Amino acid sequence: MKWKKWGLLLTLCAALAGCGGPAGTTDAGTGENREQAPGSVGAVEGTEQQGTSPGSPEEGTQGSSGEGQQAAGQGSSAADGIAGAEDQEEEGDMNREYAAYFQDIKPAETYKGLEDANPLMTQRFGADPYAMEYNGRVYFYMTADAFEYEGEEVKENSYSKIHRINVISTADMVNFTDHGSIEAAGSQGAAKWANNSWAPAAAWKNIDGQDKFFLYFADGGGGIGVLTADSPPGRASAPAYTAEDLYWMSRIISAESRGEPLLGKLAVGTVVLNRVASGEFPDTVREVIFDRKWGVQFTPVANGTVYDEPTQESVLAAKLVLDGARVAGDSLYFIAPELTDNHWTMENRTYVTTIGCHWFYE
Repeated sequence: MKWKKWGLLLTLCAALAGCGGPAGTTDAGTGENREQAPGSVGAVEGTEQQGTSPGSPEEGTQGSSGEGQQAAGQGSSAADGIAGAEDQEEEGDMNREYAAYFQDIKPAETYKGLEDANPLMTQRFGADPYAMEYNGRVYFYMTADAFEYEGEEVKENSYSKIHRINVISTADMVNFTDHGSIEAAGSQGAAKWANNSWAPAAAWKNIDGQDKFFLYFADGGGGIGVLTADSPPGRASAPAYTAEDLYWMSRIISAESRGEPLLGKLAVGTVVLNRVASGEFPDTVREVIFDRKWGVQFTPVANGTVYDEPTQESVLAAKLVLDGARVAGDSLYFIAPELTDNHWTMENRTYVTTIGCHWFYE
């Protein structure tokens, strides 16, 4: 589901407070009730209507039929129990497999103390939360704050790099679903005229028999943006990506970041999707990977390793990114300085962060 621009420039009387080329190669410019069959019941009722006496053959048949149904029911229950146990075992194996990918990740010191922590979401920032209820689910819309850097050090935030709105939802206020981020403002956003997407709010209304959804956000002190959609932002649904997207995303991640940590793999996938969303590059995963507008964009395309079978961790990273996980902000480029002499990106683009051997730039 994509938002589209609907309205803008409702001038504010007072300034709102803040909240909270070539490309990604090594050379990088380069988530029944069952009913028993009623036949025997009808037969019993029929026999009784005919006045069957106790001890008659019909009664024996009735008893035999009832016992047979009971045995069948017990057999069905046993089979269901075995199937349920197998499902639980399979789910347990899957959880252990996913947990293994994260076992070597060591927590870093947080930039916020506990008193400033977000009780609903710890993996990304979520300032200025706004809640909207729809069909028994509560959706939370939050400002997607972003780090700003001076060199490799996090600097005082100007809140001028905020282009996304994070969305989570819940049906019981205990278990939450992370729906990823809405690209709201900036060159990759639905409202390209806006520079910021601060302090979101949402509402919905039935118009001509169809529910319509409206997402509002502040563009600094200059105006209010309004985006519209036909369903709640990030509403739980089938994955928005295709089998082809997963196929090529997992292969480019594997080829570009083999040996890198999971965060490094996620960052490479983020660059690919940031390019898909940018007007400067093609608009599908495959076309971005094989883009030749400024020559071959990714080294694995040139040396053929993009066709190699991807690692399991790369497939996981591809699924996470395609489901909305983001690392390295708005980066459109990355390089491995120790592996290349081409420093065009370093000299012409704004540094974002370093993960593993890759430096990322926007």
